[in-house]
Amino acid sequence: DAVKQHQVTIVMDGFECLVKKEAFGSGFYSQLKQLVGHINNLSCLVVSSKNFSQAYQENDGLQAASLSEIFTIVHLGLLKKREAMAFLKQENSHAIDMDRKVAEWGYESTGGHPYLLQIIGYHLDSSSIKTNEQLMTHRDEIMSKAMDECSGFFMHLLEDLSAEEREGLLALIRFKPVGNMIDLLARKSLVRDRKSQKVFAELFDRFLHEFWGDFAEDKPAKIQVQFRQKAFLAGIAGSFFSIFMGTFALLSSALVIGTFFFG
Repeated sequence: DAVKQHQVTIVMDGFECLVKKEAFGSGFYSQLKQLVGHINNLSCLVVSSKNFSQAYQENDGLQAASLSEIFTIVHLGLLKKREAMAFLKQENSHAIDMDRKVAEWGYESTGGHPYLLQIIGYHLDSSSIKTNEQLMTHRDEIMSKAMDECSGFFMHLLEDLSAEEREGLLALIRFKPVGNMIDLLARKSLVRDRKSQKVFAELFDRFLHEFWGDFAEDKPAKIQVQFRQKAFLAGIAGSFFSIFMGTFALLSSALVIGTFFFG
């Protein structure tokens, strides 16, 4: 009765994790589909960092319930510079006094990605950064903390990419031509725009350079073989992040990478 009197929205965040749980099988999805289909003022919002079509193909329960029939898929991209700067000011208790250069740095660091903006915004706020001079003093510290928090997210990005897309990213950070691959990377919001030929965020660029190390500088001779090894390790480390959270996940990926370099 309460549902009939009000507009109700069911929000399922982190849907890519939900579909992996055995408790949510075809019965759950069938009931959800029935509820949304028969109650006019009930809607369902599914938020997923993973392509829904891919999650659908990998889950028998979703397919059995034909859940995709009730959804309209909207692909969210990066925020524009003006939007990202406004977002940072909303997140920051010192926003009234925040220099424009501080907000611009926040945009350059995150590329307008909402999740990364939240992390950078939090550290700007917790460090009481108002002026560009204060930012210059604490910038390296903020970037280091943000990198620690974002590493798992970036590993997931690599895990979900095809080998061709990983090669495209590697070419970008080595300032090599990527040809038509730039269109595919742009559709996945992995580059800021087609003209700049740069990955979408300074944080992501730093992560890729740290992850691939000297390989990002085009030093190894057997590029294809070593790239495949690195791409394979990205998938393994990304899987560790999916299963284990927090510090142990970071240590697991570090162990995998350490094994690659030192045997």
